[in-house]
Amino acid sequence: MLGPFDRREAAEAALERVARHDATVHARLLREDRSDDGETVYNVLRVVERTRSGLESARTVTPPTAAEPDRDLPSARERRERVDTTVVIVAHGIVNYAPGMFSAWPANSGGQAWHWGNEILIGFFEAVYEEKEGHNWTEPSRFLLSRSLDGGITWLSYEPWFGGAGPAPGAIDFAHPDFTLRVFDESESFYISYDRGRTWPGPYGFGDLFRDSPVAGDELTARTDYIVNSADSAYFLMSSRRQLIFTEDYAYMVSTADAGASFEFESFIDPFDLDPNVMPSTVRISDTGLVTCLRRKDKRDDSHWIECYRSNDNGRSWRSLAQVDSTGSRNGNPPALVRLANGYLVCVYGVRRLQGQPSISAKVSTDNGRTWSTEHRLREDFIGPDAFGDVDLVYPRAFVRPDGKVLAVYYWATASRPEQHIASTIFDVVPSPPAVGIGDWVRGLTQAKAAGDNRLLLLTLHYVEREPRFKQPQSVRYGGQPMTQLLERSQREGYKQTYVAVFYLNEDDIEKATHGDFDIDWYPNPPDNWEAASVFLTHVDQTDPFGDKDTGAATSGHRVACHPFRSVAVGDAVILAGTARKRGRFTLPGGFARGDEFNLTRGGGIRTDGDGIVGHRSVVETADQLGVLEHSDPGTMVIACVQVRQHCGRSS
Repeated sequence: MLGPFDRREAAEAALERVARHDATVHARLLREDRSDDGETVYNVLRVVERTRSGLESARTVTPPTAAEPDRDLPSARERRERVDTTVVIVAHGIVNYAPGMFSAWPANSGGQAWHWGNEILIGFFEAVYEEKEGHNWTEPSRFLLSRSLDGGITWLSYEPWFGGAGPAPGAIDFAHPDFTLRVFDESESFYISYDRGRTWPGPYGFGDLFRDSPVAGDELTARTDYIVNSADSAYFLMSSRRQLIFTEDYAYMVSTADAGASFEFESFIDPFDLDPNVMPSTVRISDTGLVTCLRRKDKRDDSHWIECYRSNDNGRSWRSLAQVDSTGSRNGNPPALVRLANGYLVCVYGVRRLQGQPSISAKVSTDNGRTWSTEHRLREDFIGPDAFGDVDLVYPRAFVRPDGKVLAVYYWATASRPEQHIASTIFDVVPSPPAVGIGDWVRGLTQAKAAGDNRLLLLTLHYVEREPRFKQPQSVRYGGQPMTQLLERSQREGYKQTYVAVFYLNEDDIEKATHGDFDIDWYPNPPDNWEAASVFLTHVDQTDPFGDKDTGAATSGHRVACHPFRSVAVGDAVILAGTARKRGRFTLPGGFARGDEFNLTRGGGIRTDGDGIVGHRSVVETADQLGVLEHSDPGTMVIACVQVRQHCGRSS
């Protein structure tokens, strides 16, 4: 076993090896930490610079405390607008299923570029199914291909044969219209095809890459990820496994400019981080721009995630843009990245949740990977964990069909098909409808008619009444049009009544309103202390405008609450109205904006009774809950809350 000084010597030797092959490489060899066996692992942050004649210098530097600001990052408002998309599921399907068989790992066995219009090719592993710890398979096993000619609706699976005569190295035509290739890590080689994967000449080696480059001596762990630039030129995004301090995978890019005669090491994708980064999935976004997503892991806390990187110089250097999402436990999951015709990026991945339902999910970026949408769960009917606690799923490949829809292919298991099998999902990414727009709250009985489409007018009534007799609004009208009562809650404490209610008017009736005044008929007469507040909303679903709604009451203490809302969707709004018997100050739940807060001074009662408040929250996360409304002076309080639904569609 290597001691600390042996480790440092090995690290420095590796740094020199890297420096001989890259003009400016920043290499970080882990922070000082403790390994599993308790030995101190020396972790050195190095900046190594070399000239053409060899290593010039190596010096230890202090890590920067903060990243250099990215001056062209969008503002928070621009980010929200750029990720405003909805995923619509078109169909789920079966690619390959056989009872008693285990099928898995399309990401290991095929390439993102394996498609020609509606003709799509994927690869996968098949073996005999046997439930056990780890992966549920046993020998015999084999590699299969499956082909679809109709955009992923129907499939034909078969066992291919790799090998045979083909063009010599230096004569490969990467731009052939029916070209594809597959990398084999075991043999450090690749096979090509000029007939869309029906025959596979090869193998072809990578020249001197694994003998004389920064990755020489390390184990190749690459799957298939490549970018074709021209007939003679292609980039290969690959990974290897180092045996330096302890085993780790790292991703990098190599290139050929002479039709496969030779290969050059170009760059490490994340040279600053020795935490595992592997399985790149890459798209071109411009003449010089590339975006890739990597499967990441931190062994210290066993966390796993997808991270997005960008190169502006055709892969010579890279920078991290964003963490796309967490991928759960048990070694996480790799990404499948595609670019739509409108420039949107779609990342498909699996989430191995041990607590909660596992899923195949997607996120969308409309700004080339800088920011990502909320998680769209494409499917959550996975049966598991299995008897051994394993959640074995997804490893996707994704393709953009000619109609613009995305086809995701992955492995899955359900109650009706409990063996892991190859499944598919076709989905569409469309711009989300505008979120519910929230206008200005206006206190009193006049509110000018607001402009906009798919409007909804809300009126809240608040009162504190000293008489024992209950007061009730018999009718409420706006501009002559009757409003509908949505919610009402009252609470008595002794002889005092505390009250809140919500009324609404939809688009058609708003249009018919002839003026901007509210008329309220109270029975038997108006309360002693009351007030009204109103707000216009836009982009509201007119067919089914309201989702969850609830009221709450308390007779003592500082707090009152509604039950959490479970069905809110991104783009919706939540409206809150509250009344307190005493005077004081309200505190709204987290995330709510204060619309208005007021004393209940309308009517002929004592002017020291009662407070009212109205607030709202735009839903930006599907996990939103309401929280608690607080008041500084303990006593009777009532609350009414309602979810207002966004017009035209629901966010996934």
